[in-house]
Amino acid sequence: ARLIHSNRVCDYMDIGDKLSVYQLLVPENLLGVAIAAIDLPSSIQLLGVVHDEQIDPSPSADRVLQSGDTLLLGGPVAKLNRIIGRIQPKR
Repeated sequence: ARLIHSNRVCDYMDIGDKLSVYQLLVPENLLGVAIAAIDLPSSIQLLGVVHDEQIDPSPSADRVLQSGDTLLLGGPVAKLNRIIGRIQPKR
């Protein structure tokens, strides 16, 4: 088991030693923002959006994030840990 220092991570699953999938609460700064406007590093992939316990594995780029949504993000553990709390809309 690994300790993650964030109340934004609802769940995670390790895939091997260096890759993981995090289920992350949408931060307030992204509420009302379209998926296309999220600034994610190229090494982090948006795998889906969960709303009301329903998973959308391929949300459209114009889908607007709402309160209660969670993001399924996959990528290298070190990079996922670095972006928690730092995800921003594109400028």
